[in-house]
Amino acid sequence: MIELFIFILLLLGGYLANRKFDFNRGKYLLKYFLVYAGIPCLVLSSVLSHKTVEFGLISAIIAFSLIMNLLFSEAGNRIFKLKYKGSFVLMNSFSNAGFLGLPICWILFGDIGLFYWALYILIESLLHYSLGIFASVYSESGKLILSAKKVGRFPAFWILGTVFLFIISGINIPPQFTSVLEIISKLTLGMAVFYIGSNIVKPENIHEFFNECSYVAIFRFLISPLIILFPLLYFGVEYYYILVLEAMMPPAIGNTIVAGYYKLNEKLCANITITLIMIFLSIFFILSGFFAIIGIF
Repeated sequence: MIELFIFILLLLGGYLANRKFDFNRGKYLLKYFLVYAGIPCLVLSSVLSHKTVEFGLISAIIAFSLIMNLLFSEAGNRIFKLKYKGSFVLMNSFSNAGFLGLPICWILFGDIGLFYWALYILIESLLHYSLGIFASVYSESGKLILSAKKVGRFPAFWILGTVFLFIISGINIPPQFTSVLEIISKLTLGMAVFYIGSNIVKPENIHEFFNECSYVAIFRFLISPLIILFPLLYFGVEYYYILVLEAMMPPAIGNTIVAGYYKLNEKLCANITITLIMIFLSIFFILSGFFAIIGIF
């Protein structure tokens, strides 16, 4: 509850800073700190947060589900002829497995929840800041070479590639280094939420915004979990429901920062992301209270 209260305060702080003060320069500096220092440290810390990581069937299923998310999202963009295609590709495809996934998996499932969380966040991070950036930029621009070049501009891509090689090579990371990463990561989360708050604006067309939120919500809360559910059940993966829950999370906070960096519609990302996070948390707390009353938890 304390974390949720801090989350809301940071959102309001960012929103008020943008409304009451000339925060454009501050927002510009904050964005580049997050892109070049904060997010690389955050994803690196997330990937290294669990010592045991499997590479095999479950990793392949997670990767398959995320790639299918990208493909289905691109198809949806074309079918509905959406204007901000790149932003929707990001929001539809990548979940808030880090910021929300970690505490929820820990609360509901304990250590085994953290294990599957670490596995999911590793694969999602690798794809989010590589294929995800490529797909979103390509969906917006239609230029193949340009989209590939854009991926190389994002520092987290190189950081994740390096740590991925470290993990599969069995190279140990000094604990002092991971401790520093953890501190920077916590600071980054706060800054990222503040940055999103500074991008929240009142929608010009409420009906259109409702339709856009519904479109992303269907992807995040229905299509995404179904895509990963079927192969998990087919291969008889134990604790499949933890991965389904991860796939059901609202859009990732990092999507707004990526959208801002690549000049996609970051304000749309911020509005929809915060709306769906609030809806998700409201439902989660209501259900948790109900299950506590009837004695399930």
